[in-house]
Amino acid sequence: MKRTLLFSGIALFAFLLVGCNSSESPDMHLLELKGNVKSVTYYTTSDVNSKGKKTRQSRSWELNTYNLNKDGQITSIDGGSPEIRIARNKKGLIETISEENPESDYGCTRNYIWNANDYPITEEYMLLCGEGWTCNILYSDSNEIIGKTYYEYWEGECIREWSESYTVMQVDEQRNWTRRLCKTIGNNIKFSLEERVITYYEDTQSNSLESLY
Repeated sequence: MKRTLLFSGIALFAFLLVGCNSSESPDMHLLELKGNVKSVTYYTTSDVNSKGKKTRQSRSWELNTYNLNKDGQITSIDGGSPEIRIARNKKGLIETISEENPESDYGCTRNYIWNANDYPITEEYMLLCGEGWTCNILYSDSNEIIGKTYYEYWEGECIREWSESYTVMQVDEQRNWTRRLCKTIGNNIKFSLEERVITYYEDTQSNSLESLY
């Protein structure tokens, strides 16, 4: 009887664990996040060395901020164009993110293709002028993004190809990366530093950073 109860307890625990993992928001997969994230802001620094240190050529800038609800879905994006629209399919997966600026000719569309486990495997980025790129995403066995391959297009013709790989240098208490080194291989090899500030519904921001590099 005790063995039966023990087995039942283990089975229940496994079921709950799988259930928790399976209910993780696909939007979190898109942003490479875990936990009750409220917002995430991305930063990048170009032309760093292979250790992630800045050089004289380095330039830093802030990218978009993604705001999420408590269900882990993206509700708004700050820092891009004044008008940003998110279109989802029947499963709730993001199909398109479109940006428009009525005061200029700028506009872009990002389209996504997802695998059976609700992880994005292809991202297509297109500008109104006809320029854009397609990105194929490579995952590890634990569903961590380890690399991407890009194909740049101009009016339907592929004009450039490059690949990226990542080395995580720092994580926070939720095991979300907050700093990683990006190695780009194309006509030559370049390194850039990607950083992000994450706020949680439980906390004010990501803290107790742990260096991995």
